[in-house]
Amino acid sequence: MTTYTISFFNNGYGQQLESIKEVTIIPELPLLVEDGFIFDGWYLDENLTVAVEVGSVLESDITLYASWTRQRGGWGSSTDIGASTYANPDNTI
Repeated sequence: MTTYTISFFNNGYGQQLESIKEVTIIPELPLLVEDGFIFDGWYLDENLTVAVEVGSVLESDITLYASWTRQRGGWGSSTDIGASTYANPDNTI
């Protein structure tokens, strides 16, 4: 069985993570924490347009990109740094 590596790019916030090696599907992914920011999730592309789906079957090594929302001025006030979610109907990457 062929296995793959998942690498992480934190986009400058939170802890930089080690790669996950020898996997065939996307496992539960780590959550990042950064003061003043909300971690929005992992994406398959640098532009943060394709959200990762846990359980997706891997077909190659991938890099996942962290999306963040900056918190401003307390509760209920935030600025989205940029993320959209698009479905992956066949659940492969």
